[in-house]
Amino acid sequence: MRLLEIGGLGDHDFRIRLVLPVWRLYGFEPRYEPFFWQLGDDDLQARLDPILAWIDALPRGEQIVIVGSSAGGVIAALLLLLRPNRIRRVVAISSPLNRFKHSKNKLLNTALAEFDKRFSQADPLLRARIGSFRGRLDDIVRPTFSVVPGAFNHQLPTRGHVWTIAMALTWYSRRLSSYLSR
Repeated sequence: MRLLEIGGLGDHDFRIRLVLPVWRLYGFEPRYEPFFWQLGDDDLQARLDPILAWIDALPRGEQIVIVGSSAGGVIAALLLLLRPNRIRRVVAISSPLNRFKHSKNKLLNTALAEFDKRFSQADPLLRARIGSFRGRLDDIVRPTFSVVPGAFNHQLPTRGHVWTIAMALTWYSRRLSSYLSR
């Protein structure tokens, strides 16, 4: 199964690419998609269009899974809401999916507003296809902002935003893989 990885505001391309081989160990075909959060605009559709085009171009009937880190989890969950027939499950790691409204990044604020609008209309079965993984303590995204009503919410025994993401993508990747493979 194909796996799409979407990074957060840092979009640390080289770090994400380092962990892509971990997903191969679980039988996934990983692909990394930078989101270019720091371009300074809020044109969400311009960022989504190439990803949606790639998803739509996949063979008929094929479903993918998406893993998003931090702000990338917002995009992963939004993509699920936009293409529920093409996306099997989503994992959002330390992602501000619940009540997080004060980002300095215009694009993230736009994405959060769109996610909120669509999520409020999503049925329970669709909500359950979002897995939100968070640490016990997070200096960037408070853990309560990662708890999503109706989603699969899981707390990892980690502290710190970057550390939780790094551990989720490596040491705890089996938990994420189990959720994605259900």
